[in-house]
Amino acid sequence: MGQMRRLLTAIGLGVGAMYFFDPQLGKQRREKFRDKFNSMVNQTRKDAETKLRDLQNRAYGTYREISGSVLGADDRRSSQNPERSDEPVSKS
Repeated sequence: MGQMRRLLTAIGLGVGAMYFFDPQLGKQRREKFRDKFNSMVNQTRKDAETKLRDLQNRAYGTYREISGSVLGADDRRSSQNPERSDEPVSKS
């Protein structure tokens, strides 16, 4: 079984090499493969960044939701800025 696997692997590699290193169309095939590979890598990176941003936003929303339920709206305002007052400041 092991010898058959090695033989099939060698045949597959040989066929792949012939396909990509063909004197007439090999360069075009390699360029197309490179372009598709780069496109896939860029799309994967963009998808990962989007998912990370979504996860960060969800985590922040959960944090705000939990902090809002633990602290009341008035408590939260006074804990963030204890000197702030809701009363208008008079000009003297």
